[in-house]
Amino acid sequence: MDCIFAKNRITISLKKLREHSYKKVKRYDLYKQDFSLSTNNRIISNKNTTDKSLTRLGQVLYTIIDDSKVNIVKPDNQLSILEQLTNITAAFQDPNKLITKDIPLAKYYRYVLKEETLAQAKEILQKSQNRFPHHLCPFVLFTAVVTEIADNYFITKKSGKKYFVDNIISTTSGWINKKASAPYFLLTSTILNNDEILFKDAFALPIVSTASLMPVESNYERIIYKILYNQCKQYADIEIEKPLFDIFTEDKQRFRPDFIIHIKNKYQIFIEVLGSNNSDYLIHKQNIRKVAHKHCDTYLSIKAFELNREYNQFIYNLRQAINRYI
Repeated sequence: MDCIFAKNRITISLKKLREHSYKKVKRYDLYKQDFSLSTNNRIISNKNTTDKSLTRLGQVLYTIIDDSKVNIVKPDNQLSILEQLTNITAAFQDPNKLITKDIPLAKYYRYVLKEETLAQAKEILQKSQNRFPHHLCPFVLFTAVVTEIADNYFITKKSGKKYFVDNIISTTSGWINKKASAPYFLLTSTILNNDEILFKDAFALPIVSTASLMPVESNYERIIYKILYNQCKQYADIEIEKPLFDIFTEDKQRFRPDFIIHIKNKYQIFIEVLGSNNSDYLIHKQNIRKVAHKHCDTYLSIKAFELNREYNQFIYNLRQAINRYI
C-alpha cells in the first residue's frame, strides 16, 4: 500500500492538463459501408494492459458519460437514477454532437429500449437510407441498465428481456469477470438487416449499482468506491470522480487514477485500486504512480485483492488525507 503526501506538488493544475488530454469522440459516424466497427476493432489502450481494449462504441459511451458528469458524485447529495439518466439523455441531445455534417446524433438515439422504441428505430432507419452519405451506414443507439451480459446477449433491468447481439459484447477489458462485474450501463447499436432491426454491437460498462451510474472497471473498483463513498458522505465539500480518459503531462507521459477525491475544488486525492499481484501489472502500476503522484496532493493505493489485510490501514490513511484538507 502506498500513501504519498505531496511536498513539492507540480503547479500545473489537473484541469489545465486535461484541457489538452481528452480524446473524446468528435464525430459519431460508427459504421462505414463495410461495417468497420466490431469488437475486434479495438482502438484505445486500456491503462492496465498493453492490449487494445476499448472499442469505438466504448469511446462513444465514455464521451457521453464524461459530458453528462454522472462519473462525478457528491456523496452528501447523490442524484437519483432518474436525474442521472436525464443527464445522460441531455449529453446525447447536445446539438454539437454530429454523426456527420447536418446529421445530429440526438435523432439517432433512444433512451428507453422497448418494443415501441425499436419500432421507431426501424422507421427512422428506413427513412435514413437516402439521408446518410453513401459511405456511411445509418444506425440508432440505445442505452440500458442491464443485469446480465454474455458473449452475445444482455438482459435489461427494466423489462428482464434478453436481447441478442450480432458481434461479441465488449467490456472495459478482456479479463473482466462478466458475472461478478454486473450490473452494467450498456450502449448498443442497431442497424437494418433485410429490413429488420439487428443489434449489431454493444459495449457494457460496469456501474456501482442499478441505482447509480457511477462507472467502475471491475468489481474490485466497485468495492473500493463504496468504501470511499461511505467515508466521504459526511462532508459537504467533497466529490468523487471516476476519470474515463488518460491525462497527459506536458512531456507526454500518461496517467489515469482509478478515482479522484476532490476536496473544496482545490485539493485532489488520487486513489489507485490494485486488482492483481501479477509482477508485470504491479510494475506498470508503479510506473503510473511515479507520474501521477506529482499531480495530486495525496496518492493512495490499495491492494483490493488483499482487502481484509489492508482495510484498516487504508481507512486510516484516507481519513488522515481528508482531514488534512477539509
